[in-house]
Amino acid sequence: MRALVQRVSEAAVRVDGAVLGEIGPGLLILVCAMQDDPADAPPSWRRRSPSCAFSRITTAR
Repeated sequence: MRALVQRVSEAAVRVDGAVLGEIGPGLLILVCAMQDDPADAPPSWRRRSPSCAFSRITTAR
C-alpha cells in the first residue's frame, strides 16, 4: 500500500465529467492498495502527523 499526501488549495474528484466530491484548502490523500496487500494492514497515512503540513499557512485578514 502506498499513499501520497499533498497540501492543496482545492481538489475535486470527477468521473465522466460529474463532480463526485470536492474540498477547499486541505490535504489530498491518494491511496494505492494492491491485491497482495494484507487486509488488516494499517494505512500508511495514519502513521504520519499532518500537522506539519499546515505550519506555514497564514490567513489573509
